[in-house]
Amino acid sequence: MITNSYRALLVEDDFRTINKDAFEQTSKILFLIVSKPNTQKLLKIIRSHGSFFTARNFKGIRPYPEDSSMMEIAVNDTYHSLTEEQKSKFANMVVDEVEHDCTFGYEQLTYHQIMRQILPENVIVPTGFELIGDIAHFNLNDEQLKYKYIIAEVLMNKNNVIKTVINKTASISNEFRVYPHEHLGGIENTVTRVKEQRCVFNVDVSKVYWNSRLSHCHEIVVEKVKPVDILIDMFCGIGPFAIPAAKKGSLVFANDLNPESIDLLRKNKISNKIGPNLNIYNLDAREFITNLFNSKEKDLMLNKTVHFVLNLPALSVEFLDCLVNTIDITTNAVIHVFAFSSDPESFFVKDVEKRSMEFLQCDTLTVLEGKPMRMVSLSKAYVYLSFEGPRTMVRHQDQATEEPITKSQTL
Repeated sequence: MITNSYRALLVEDDFRTINKDAFEQTSKILFLIVSKPNTQKLLKIIRSHGSFFTARNFKGIRPYPEDSSMMEIAVNDTYHSLTEEQKSKFANMVVDEVEHDCTFGYEQLTYHQIMRQILPENVIVPTGFELIGDIAHFNLNDEQLKYKYIIAEVLMNKNNVIKTVINKTASISNEFRVYPHEHLGGIENTVTRVKEQRCVFNVDVSKVYWNSRLSHCHEIVVEKVKPVDILIDMFCGIGPFAIPAAKKGSLVFANDLNPESIDLLRKNKISNKIGPNLNIYNLDAREFITNLFNSKEKDLMLNKTVHFVLNLPALSVEFLDCLVNTIDITTNAVIHVFAFSSDPESFFVKDVEKRSMEFLQCDTLTVLEGKPMRMVSLSKAYVYLSFEGPRTMVRHQDQATEEPITKSQTL
């Protein structure tokens, strides 16, 4: 049992500095002596029984110090549980057995092992961080906050990919979905690069929204968009739908209200070598849709499959009404909605479907796919709903007035 007095030795009083020497302990480890020609054969058998001893930065196979023609292989406690029959299969290869006093400390322990020793028993070791490029983003609870700088230091020590650690300090409350955060460790930097769907995304977590856990949500839409299709993304962010769809050759119209997202989307367009088939706008979503379908661009959509993406989960459903009576006749319109639902009794999806029909002013939807993608809380789900554009959304071409798109920032 780890006592509080022992824990006090591991961390300095400022709760910012780790006393790494205090983690050192000496243990006796059993080694099997084997001739060099038989080393790999014996190792394979030992591993098949789960008896090979492993630890971080520990050499479990090494030269035997008393005979240069021999090697020694470290074994764990399961070795003693092997039956005589199991041992007989390699007994002729084992020249001898020897125990060594081995020192294990901070370098050999994992992040979880170290934090479990440092944190009181009633405090959960934080492991559910989000990795955005080389930035680790935590959402620590009140009990963990006291140890936040220690958590950051240990995590970076044990994960060479992570260069910066930040912690969310409040809920998202602004229109651009950017969360306030504090720097806990590493380089004070909020700019990084993320790879997803064979594309590279420039991200600044202090200015735009990005969630690496939603990669499967991005993929589920993009895989449905064919190169001959058109994608209209009303809340595009830095382009997790728009960039991969455009890269495969689809004509894309991407819009976002956040100018910082648009700046990064432009960079991502260049980074991924995408041509003029990606059109970028910095407008309110309603203005974007109205202008787009009152311009010459609408002619490109005739006899095409047009995919509409609405990924502003708190408000996506409410923006569906701007699609009513705005879309010219197309071969097929498919709407992809990502929305929150706090109605488990309707299995979440039915709730989003019902609300979508209300804002689209229709009595039924032809649902193509619908499912909760992840639970935001015990009673709140992030839902994906895909359906065919209802007939109430269609108007005839001769009813449209052709006007240029204004205030656009098209590339």
